[in-house]
Amino acid sequence: MAERIKKRGLVIIISDLLDEPDTIISGLKHFRHKNKK
Repeated sequence: MAERIKKRGLVIIISDLLDEPDTIISGLKHFRHKNKK
């Protein structure tokens, strides 16, 4: 999903967060670091 977002903006994530916290945080880091290449 992070690859499809072209401009900086607000992403709202709705989840039950039943996965491991480290897995969730790792997935969210893709959004933060996408434009820092």
